[in-house]
Amino acid sequence: MTQQQLTPVGDDLTRLQTIERVQQQLADLGDVSDITRAIMMARGMVILRIQFAGAVLDGVCALAGTPLGFLTDRDNEKTKYPKEVIRDCAIEAILRGARLTGNEFNIIAGKCYLTKQFFARQLAGLVDNLRVTEGVPHRGDGGALVPMVADWDYQGTHHQMVCVNSKGADNRIPVKTDKYTGIDAILGTAHRKLYARIYRQVTGSTWVADEEPDQATTPALEAGDDLLDKQGDAIENILRTAGQCLPTCDELGAVDALEEGTVEALDANGASDETVERWRGACFRRRQEIKAGRGERSNGS
Repeated sequence: MTQQQLTPVGDDLTRLQTIERVQQQLADLGDVSDITRAIMMARGMVILRIQFAGAVLDGVCALAGTPLGFLTDRDNEKTKYPKEVIRDCAIEAILRGARLTGNEFNIIAGKCYLTKQFFARQLAGLVDNLRVTEGVPHRGDGGALVPMVADWDYQGTHHQMVCVNSKGADNRIPVKTDKYTGIDAILGTAHRKLYARIYRQVTGSTWVADEEPDQATTPALEAGDDLLDKQGDAIENILRTAGQCLPTCDELGAVDALEEGTVEALDANGASDETVERWRGACFRRRQEIKAGRGERSNGS
C-alpha cells in the first residue's frame, strides 16, 4: 500500500480538515469569558460529532484497544464499546488537547481518561528541567501511598512540589490497588497523578482531575447500541444537531461534508426520502448564502 493510498481524499479529507480547524480554533480561544468558552466548546462538540462519521470514525475505532492508538477497559470483541462512545470520548480527548495516537487517553467506564503520556507531553512543552523522584510505595488496605518530589523551571522561576509525609501533613500520592497490582503499575499511576497536579498548577486549569477512574461495574453494552438521545426520536435528534451546525459552516466543502455525513446518519436510521431531500434543500440554500457572501466581498460591498 502506497502513501497515496493512505492519504484521505474527498469527503474524508474535508471532514479531517474541518476537525483540525475546529480543534485549532478552540485551542486558540485565549482569554475569553467562561460563558463564551462554554458556548464555543458546545458548538465545537456539535460540529465534531457530525464530522466524525464514515471512514473517519471507522479509522478512529480501529485505533481503540491498541497501544499505538488508545486503550479501553472493554477490548473484547463481544463487549467493545459502540462507535458512538468511542466517538464522543475521542472528541473530548482532542478538545482537551490529546492525540488519538500514543495512548494519550483511555476509555474507562465509558468515559475519557487522560493518561500519563498526555500530561508528560504537555509538560514537556510547558516547563523546563522537570525532574521527578519517587520513594517506595507504602501499601495499605485497598491502596498505596507513594512519596514523590518534583522540580521544574517555568518562565525563569524554579518550582517544587513535595508529596511526602512530613510534620504531620501527609501529601503522598494515593493510588488504588488490588492484590494483582504490581509496583510498576503503582508508580505509573502515581506519575500520572503527579503530572496532572503539576499541569493544573502551571496552567491554572480547573477541569484537570488527578483522581483515578472507577472501572465499569455494570454489564457491558451490546456493541452497536444506539446511543443517540433516547428521550427523543433519533431522526429528529440528527436533524436538530445538524441544523445547529449548518449556520456555522462558512466554506462550501464544510457544507458538503456536513450534508453527506448527515444523510448517512439519516439513512442508517430509516429516514424517508422526503426528510433527506428537505435536509439537502437546507444545505443547498446554505451554499447559495456562502456564494452570495463571496460575491458581495469581491464587489467591494
